[in-house]
Amino acid sequence: MKGLALGADIRKVLVVCVRDTCRSPVAAAWLRAQLPDFKITSAGLEAQDGQGAETLTRETAIALGLPLEKHRARRFTPAMGATQDFILVMEARLRDEIIAKSPKLAAKTRLFGEWSGGVDIPDPYQQSREVYKTVQTQIRSAAKAWAEHLQDPSIFI
Repeated sequence: MKGLALGADIRKVLVVCVRDTCRSPVAAAWLRAQLPDFKITSAGLEAQDGQGAETLTRETAIALGLPLEKHRARRFTPAMGATQDFILVMEARLRDEIIAKSPKLAAKTRLFGEWSGGVDIPDPYQQSREVYKTVQTQIRSAAKAWAEHLQDPSIFI
């Protein structure tokens, strides 16, 4: 995080995955639960606007106490990214795609798994229930780490 001088007013965070139906809605829900004073939203680079969360995503999230029934996917746009204080992506390739579309977003776009060894959070789309559960555990852990860091903006200076 060295060299990222976002200042002390980080309040709007966008979580991005591919379709905004599996990973980013769950990550946004975990962050909202831990950061109630923040505006946490989600989007997908290939999202179909208005699509609900995947069935297995909803079912496994509800079991963890995260209701996603009202979630509706949104397609990421550079204009959307520009309105955010911070953008968290599930995979490094998604960060690269965002920066290619809008280089101005580079400084505020980070990997969601950064505090978990800098790993990508794998896409569980169309995989087994066990894969969804495993991915949601990874997301929960990464969200906890980000919540701690986002509450102390001095780490960004």
